[in-house]
Amino acid sequence: MHTRQNANSQTLIANSLTLLFGNIGSAILSFLLSILIGRVTGETGLGVYAAALAWVFPLSLIAEFGLGTLITREIAQFPEKMLFYLYSVTQARLLMGGGLLLVLWWCAPLFAQDVAVIEGIRIASPLVIILPFYSTFTAFFRAHQQMHYIAFLNTGMLISQVILTAWVFANNGDIQTALIVNTLTSAGQLVVAWAVFRWRFNFTPNPEHPSQGAATLRKEGDDPTPSPSPYHREGDLTPPRHVWRGGRGVRSDLERGAG
Repeated sequence: MHTRQNANSQTLIANSLTLLFGNIGSAILSFLLSILIGRVTGETGLGVYAAALAWVFPLSLIAEFGLGTLITREIAQFPEKMLFYLYSVTQARLLMGGGLLLVLWWCAPLFAQDVAVIEGIRIASPLVIILPFYSTFTAFFRAHQQMHYIAFLNTGMLISQVILTAWVFANNGDIQTALIVNTLTSAGQLVVAWAVFRWRFNFTPNPEHPSQGAATLRKEGDDPTPSPSPYHREGDLTPPRHVWRGGRGVRSDLERGAG
């Protein structure tokens, strides 16, 4: 009993320290990015950058709608519901985030009078949907206590952003180009988070209800060969459906023989 409590305490401390150092690194890199933009573009460029993100971030929080916290709490208790929440939250993100993105794009001239700020808002507008989608994957990582992936993704994105922004300015780029870099690096962060998610989890869709399938954390040394689907009933003569392992579709021997 005491051994289990000690293990849980050590895991909690390790996860907390990982997030702490990751947040500190992210804060330092964000500060360096602001200094870089301010030094190169002056007050005007930094003002455009800040004004654009000032509209984007609040709307991204509305699109987030607290679903990341809900996912972390529910999946920590009911990991078998992961695919259900993934499907449901994806639909909510597309509906809510997509609608807010379109509103921000079309109404940008109403939010600002400066042409540079309007362009900046429109360039950064995809972040309204990118950031909530990214928080979906970090919520899954938190639920399974995989905090090191979150720290790696956040720090890696900001390092890339600082380097690429410095390169843009070194090649006489303007603040709009820097905002493009900001948006693209955030999109890249989302893609990497999705790739890590597919790599670290085994997915077993329910043939009748794909959104109700099972998903489990893949551990080191897991057998890469396909396992029978829990949804394939004994005596059923139809071939088992795909079993997804780490994001790769694996067909059963019966399917391959039938092919």
